[in-house]
Amino acid sequence: MKLTTKSRYAVRCCLGLAIFGDEDLISVRSASRHLKLSTKYIENIFLSLKKHHFIESVRGIKGGYRLAKKPEDIDVYSIIVAMENSHTVAPYHKRPDLLARVLRRDLWYRIDQELQEYLTNITIADIIEMNGGMEEIKKLDWYKEFKEFT
Repeated sequence: MKLTTKSRYAVRCCLGLAIFGDEDLISVRSASRHLKLSTKYIENIFLSLKKHHFIESVRGIKGGYRLAKKPEDIDVYSIIVAMENSHTVAPYHKRPDLLARVLRRDLWYRIDQELQEYLTNITIADIIEMNGGMEEIKKLDWYKEFKEFT
C-alpha cells in the first residue's frame, strides 16, 4: 500500500473534521490555513473524500464540510484506499521473474495483509481516544488556536 502525502492529509482532514466539525462546519479555507496547505490541495482532498462518502458538504454563507459518517465508522485503511490507485506495497509486474514472484508471495503480500488488517482496525474515533478523548483534545493549545481562526 502506498502512503502518499495525499493519503496522510486525507486522514488528517477526517480527524480534523471529527474534532472540529462536532460544533461547526469546516471550510476549505480554514482547513487550508490550519494545515498550512493550499486551498486547491485541500479542495482536491475534500472532493475525493466526498466522492467516497466520508464527508458531505453544506452550501451557503455558513457552509462547509462535515463527516458523513460517525468517526467510529471510518477506518484509516478505507481512507487510504480511497486516495490511492494501488493497494499494494510493491507494484504488480505482468511477467515477473522467479525472484519477484517469491518476494511477492512471501513478503510483499504478507506486508499488504498485515497493513490492511492493522489499519482497518483503527478508526478516526480510536485516534481521538488514543489522544485522551475530546475533553483532553479541547484543552490543547492547537485546538484553541483553530477555534479562534474559525
